Amino acid sequence: MHEVAATRRVLEMVASIQGVRPPTRTVRGLA
Repeated sequence: MHEVAATRRVLEMVASIQGVRPPTRTVRGLA
């Protein structure tokens, strides 16, 4: 479970850098 939270955090960081939020489908798929 801890790894999932870390992965989600990384996705959020990347999205912030790109200026685009990742689709919910992608987050659910990885989670």
